[in-house]
Amino acid sequence: MKRLLSLLTILVFMTGMVMAQSNSASTTQNGNNNEATQTQSGSDNEATIEQGFGGSGEQASMKVQNDGEAIQEQNGTLNEATIKQRSGSWTSGNYSKQDQDGKRNDATMIFYNAGNWSEQIQNGEGNTSYGQVAGQNNSVTTSQEGQGNWAKARLLQSDNSSATIEQVGEDNRGEVSSTGDGNEAVIKQEGNDHDAYQEQDGQGNKAVSVTGLWFTAEGTETEQIQKGNSNLSRFEMQRGSDNYAKSVQNGDNNHVFYRVRGDNNSAVFNQASYSPGNVASAITKGNENEIVVDQDGTGNMVGYKWGDGIYQEGDYNIAEVTQEGEDNFATIDQLGSSNDAYYQVKGDGNKFWATQDGGPHNMMNFDLYDEHDGDLNSNNYVRATQDGMENDMWVTLKGDNTNEATSGADFEFTQEGDHNQIRGITEEQGFIHTPDNSEAFFYEGDQAEQFTIAQEGELNIVEGDIRHGAYMDLNIQQNGSSNYTQIDSRDWNNTIDVDQMGSGNVGTIYQRGGSNAATIYQNGMNNTANITQH
Repeated sequence: MKRLLSLLTILVFMTGMVMAQSNSASTTQNGNNNEATQTQSGSDNEATIEQGFGGSGEQASMKVQNDGEAIQEQNGTLNEATIKQRSGSWTSGNYSKQDQDGKRNDATMIFYNAGNWSEQIQNGEGNTSYGQVAGQNNSVTTSQEGQGNWAKARLLQSDNSSATIEQVGEDNRGEVSSTGDGNEAVIKQEGNDHDAYQEQDGQGNKAVSVTGLWFTAEGTETEQIQKGNSNLSRFEMQRGSDNYAKSVQNGDNNHVFYRVRGDNNSAVFNQASYSPGNVASAITKGNENEIVVDQDGTGNMVGYKWGDGIYQEGDYNIAEVTQEGEDNFATIDQLGSSNDAYYQVKGDGNKFWATQDGGPHNMMNFDLYDEHDGDLNSNNYVRATQDGMENDMWVTLKGDNTNEATSGADFEFTQEGDHNQIRGITEEQGFIHTPDNSEAFFYEGDQAEQFTIAQEGELNIVEGDIRHGAYMDLNIQQNGSSNYTQIDSRDWNNTIDVDQMGSGNVGTIYQRGGSNAATIYQNGMNNTANITQH
């Protein structure tokens, strides 16, 4: 009996050894029209296919092949699959496919030259996939389903090639990097808590991140970095919340586009260009979304011409645009209540157009002034409109006309509704520099030939502080009851007109300097007008 038990024990032990045994498969082929297939089941297996490399690996003589096919299938855990291919033609390449089902598997694909196509498919958890391309007109596609997976693709000195990563599950990471021109990188992620990173160096490249286009996604982070000209950085993050996107572009004629549908999403765009400029545009629909755009250089645009800049639909959204340079323009359009729009600029010939529709409690913050500017910020143009109640505009402006051939600074602010106000940027409103922390809106500059403020409604306020400004033509119109205007102007050859229609209004103008003109027109009951000139 003891002898029988010992034999059974040895048999069980040996059976376990056989079941846990790892296998290794290797195939090497040279020539054209080769086919190689490897299939493994179990754990700790290794599979390698080399086509067009020679018997001593990739450092051997430049043996190549055309129209080759390599397929690997593994089922189990901790398996490794590797395929290396080198094509010998710039038009007819090779095809490879790796299919792994299980956990903690690893797939690697490397090919060179042109016209190659690769697929990597992994189902399970903790899998890794790596694809590398060097050459032209190549394509890499990776599909992963499960949790904690990682996929990376590299396009090295490659032109007109593409890399696509598709991930479904939770807590996955996708990375694509490329050098060369005309490449396309796409990462599509379904699920929550994903990371995506793409980096491109060259001309005419495209980086696309799709997170929740046809499904919901939460807690994802996406970053795209591009160096060169005429590149596109695109984010599609619909049906999600708490997602983050960042785009950094350095070069000319680049474009970043962002679209999100959901709540608590945020995006940051950094663009640097010196001529002819970059373009940033975004669309968000939802609440508590935030977009920050920082552009440095000449001819940058937030939107095309006067549209398609930043559009936000919902409540408690934030749009912030910072531009430094010349001949830039930006557009912000917000629909809803309790939204904030910030615009800061330093330079010449910049233009900005903002609208807020809905309310109440929308806020605009314009800062076209810096204490170190000197005579900069010339010929600037601002159009701002708010429709609703209890809206605020905090305004600090600089607008010199340093070129006699131009028409000078051009500002127009319009508010429709009750309890609106146009005042200065104080520390409570934040953002940046505010002279003397005054509650009055601040303007410094010469030849603001078109400066208009219009309010329609009740209990609205305009309060302004004009310094070092000459040849300014300021027109203020208030239509409604119990509105208030006070303007303090300090320089010469300025014209200020205040037109108030309604009852109980107050208009006050202080002018210090010579050759100034002031007019207050009031139509209604119990109005008060004060004009003081020194």
